Amino acid sequence: MNDIKVVKKDGSIVDFNPKKIFNACKSAGATKEIAEKVTDLVVEDLHKIKSKTIREKTLRILKELDKDAADNWIKFDIEHTKYEKESSLQF
Repeated sequence: MNDIKVVKKDGSIVDFNPKKIFNACKSAGATKEIAEKVTDLVVEDLHKIKSKTIREKTLRILKELDKDAADNWIKFDIEHTKYEKESSLQF
């Protein structure tokens, strides 16, 4: 699980430690079972990322590094979406 890094409030970067979630839940009064369930669900969710999130992040960084390429991507996206909508109307 050490491939996930956490940026702390002070800006420091540490390895993700699911035990901290478990301990925080227990300290808040959750049962062991609930703390484990919460920890498991959070860890599971961390391994999933929406394609929209990846796209938005990629475009934001691309725009900072190469605005023309980002604009071209957006134009292609618009045309592709338009084509998909037109194709779906034919069926």
